[in-house]
Amino acid sequence: MFFDDGVDLIRKTTVAVNAKAGQLWRSDDGLGYYVVGIRNRLYLVHRVLWCMRTGAWPLGVIDHLNRNTKDNSVANLRDTTQAENVWNGRVRLDNTTGIKGVNRYRGKFRVNMEIHGKVYSKNGFNCIQEALAYRLELVRIHRGDAAARREAALYE
Repeated sequence: MFFDDGVDLIRKTTVAVNAKAGQLWRSDDGLGYYVVGIRNRLYLVHRVLWCMRTGAWPLGVIDHLNRNTKDNSVANLRDTTQAENVWNGRVRLDNTTGIKGVNRYRGKFRVNMEIHGKVYSKNGFNCIQEALAYRLELVRIHRGDAAARREAALYE
């Protein structure tokens, strides 16, 4: 096996019944992640690629920073905790504002966030931009500048 850093593909090195050497060696697991079989066991491709790049199996979960589970490029992956991975999750389907943790409340906007077990809630924002600015400030304070920049880029 090898990986191509530009496209991050794992290719077959031997000929199998239905495949030729050099053919892509991956399939979808039904949840949007590529899986690969190695010695009769299935592995998530992003975890295998992480190990190939760093020389060590990931300690936590591998987070796709841009939320695209098919993009296994080096810049898009990070080894992180489950809690950090949840922070990078998608907006809930029932969210009406399009911004995580921001909802309408009595004609205005409200920010609700839980960070490390503590709930932060603030009401009375006249516009969604004010609520987003407050949310990003909380992220910056509790998760750092890089996390705040990543989140801000999602809403530009």
